[in-house]
Amino acid sequence: MAADRLRVLLVILVAIQVALCQDSVIKYQIMEGASVGTVIGDVAVDSGLLSDNPPSALQGIDYILLDDTGAFISSHPYFSINKDTGIMSTNAEIDRETLCPGQPLCEVNLDVAATSSATFFQVIGITLTIID
Repeated sequence: MAADRLRVLLVILVAIQVALCQDSVIKYQIMEGASVGTVIGDVAVDSGLLSDNPPSALQGIDYILLDDTGAFISSHPYFSINKDTGIMSTNAEIDRETLCPGQPLCEVNLDVAATSSATFFQVIGITLTIID
């Protein structure tokens, strides 16, 4: 019962943080055809999270992908993030036509939660441009 309430509270906090965090988005580019395991970027470093916060606030931090509703997801069909390091990489070969059919510009928007127990929580927006 308490775990369910905590889960609901976290989802609400994620939704609020996503709404407030739209002006701080990391932009990455990746080539179509990038193979499985291609490193896209270091979310922890590129977001400024490591430089903007005291080390004590970041102890035991986890990086977790979020779905469109702000809920934690364990996997994405194309992208993954290392829970401990914040390194984002590909889960599958990147096919622009599958990700963005008929679109002249292929951008994929993702959100990552950086969380450390109940002491730290931040949502980091990511825009991935797939280059043809």
